[in-house]
Amino acid sequence: MTDTNSTLNDGARASGAQGKGYRPALIRGGWMLVMLALFYAAHTVLIIAAVLQFGWLLFAKEENERIAEFGDKLANWMAIAARYLTVASEAKPFPWTDWR
Repeated sequence: MTDTNSTLNDGARASGAQGKGYRPALIRGGWMLVMLALFYAAHTVLIIAAVLQFGWLLFAKEENERIAEFGDKLANWMAIAARYLTVASEAKPFPWTDWR
């Protein structure tokens, strides 16, 4: 009977230990869902910027510096977001940090 009680107590301790890590994981999961939606939107913006840059190259015969600079910043944002989504980093991208 002692073995059964100690097993139940061990189970209660284990579930308590799991409960401590459960809430932060849910919060992180919520932020990950937000980040995934933003990443998808950024992907769409990237496609639009690429099409605009191609049109600019086609008709003006030169690159548009503003689109190129924006593309560089967007690529950096997407890299930071990807590192957050894959849990390689705790750093969140803009608007939580500076737009770089």
